[in-house]
Amino acid sequence: MNTLRLALIPVSALVLLTGCPGSDSDAREIIIALEATGYDVCSIDALNRLQCANDEGVWDLDDTFVGSNSFIALSSSQTDICALEDNDGDGAGDVYCFKPERLLSGDYEEHAGPYTHFTAVGAAGPFGQTVCGLDLDGAILCPDAEPGSGLDTPPEGPFVDLWGIQNSFHTGVCALSDGGALTCFGDEAFDDHFEECPLPTSGVMDVDVGGAPFPIVLTADGGLQGWSAYANDDLDDYVCLTESAVDAVAVETGQSVVCTLDSTSGISCIDVDTSSASSSSGEDSILKNSPTGSYSLLAGNPNNVGVFMCAASGYEVTCWGDGWNDGETQTFAFSD
Repeated sequence: MNTLRLALIPVSALVLLTGCPGSDSDAREIIIALEATGYDVCSIDALNRLQCANDEGVWDLDDTFVGSNSFIALSSSQTDICALEDNDGDGAGDVYCFKPERLLSGDYEEHAGPYTHFTAVGAAGPFGQTVCGLDLDGAILCPDAEPGSGLDTPPEGPFVDLWGIQNSFHTGVCALSDGGALTCFGDEAFDDHFEECPLPTSGVMDVDVGGAPFPIVLTADGGLQGWSAYANDDLDDYVCLTESAVDAVAVETGQSVVCTLDSTSGISCIDVDTSSASSSSGEDSILKNSPTGSYSLLAGNPNNVGVFMCAASGYEVTCWGDGWNDGETQTFAFSD
């Protein structure tokens, strides 16, 4: 088994946003969820409003289904952004998936729940867009999964969260138990990863499987574990990734880039490119051009159209990287 050692590159030491909103105006200025795909980024604020933007600015969504102000979670695939809507305040509901450029015309898909957590899986691989979610009992449901995808036979729960990945090489979902153990399932190519790189059985704090493109796990002891099918340009030669991320509380992946957010809101990014066929320019733009400020959330682009990362600070979002705004860092406000 090959092991790739990565050098952690500190970007900044930041101050975590704290405090509770005292009014509707204050609540608008706190972003609680952030996701990106393609050339777009979407957020949910503390008033449960869904807002989206591209490098031309924030969209006017008043005439779309998002006017209900009842969204509680986001997930992105390579093509879609999906939002979980909670209409009755019980922490569960239906999922709406949309290609951001089509949302303004009311083009979206509804996936009936109720789900408490969910993940979007799609759609560059052979099985198309799929939504898997946790029901009120913590069981995994993937009602749209195609036979042979590996998602049609999920493991028994209960689970407390889940993440999905699909690209041209593999399809899979990783689910977290209440005790911090990670269980992953999917097609044969996805399952093959774990023969060489076993999953952690406890202490999992966060997972991201949307970019890179491989799952990477953050454990409570500050360890980063992952695996790549791009080692030495040989899809049958998997590389296990191991590194330390001091005081990290969240992990986010982009194309061949992994960034972490630490307990003081500091952002650190590492280059996990293991293929000489992959361009290094986008990865370098993430590593070298990360913004300074006070950040609470990260979102990386899982789509291979361009490398970029976004970070939330209060009601503002900053996006940077070669795949965003022609490589120019941009900050805009998700508020009115």
